[in-house]
Amino acid sequence: MANCTYSAIVAVAILSATGPAIAEDAAGDWLGQLPSGFKVRVHIDRAPDGLSGALINASGNRTRLDQIKSDGANLQFQIDNLGLSYDGAWNEDRKTWQGTLAFQGTYPLSFHRATAAEFTPKVQRRPQEDAISAGPRPYAERDVVFDNKSAKLSLAGTLTLPDGKGPFPAVILVCGTGPNMRDEDVAGHKVFLVLADA
Repeated sequence: MANCTYSAIVAVAILSATGPAIAEDAAGDWLGQLPSGFKVRVHIDRAPDGLSGALINASGNRTRLDQIKSDGANLQFQIDNLGLSYDGAWNEDRKTWQGTLAFQGTYPLSFHRATAAEFTPKVQRRPQEDAISAGPRPYAERDVVFDNKSAKLSLAGTLTLPDGKGPFPAVILVCGTGPNMRDEDVAGHKVFLVLADA
């Protein structure tokens, strides 16, 4: 009986020392979808000194991950200035990282390894953008720059002024989570262009 107990303890110790039986390499492209339908893409690189990566929005713009770690069984990353973090565990049956994204709330989020076909741009007709391009537009557009001397940076934008006598109410459109183009291009749709025109 003592020998059986000793053998069982040794077997458990050996299995524990070898780490997770199934480990997934975190390097590569991962794609997930939030309950709202918004797609989340993460690219992870492996280097001799550890992991690095970026969160990539629908327009292909990247926001660097400040911290990232994975032991093959768990994946964690965060973007400090956005207050965004992810904590997930590898599910071998589903071949996904299953976890939680924290960003202005907490959301379930699973990532699967993305395929090249999933990154092929999908061209969609945008009738409102076609109509804006066709013109004429009942307003003038001016490029403007605001200098912030204390921060040593400049903010640039497009000022749109309706035809006619003012004063006019003003709306300022500012991009949100991460870098983007001035028209807030999302999957080929120029959201801010349409809003500004309206």
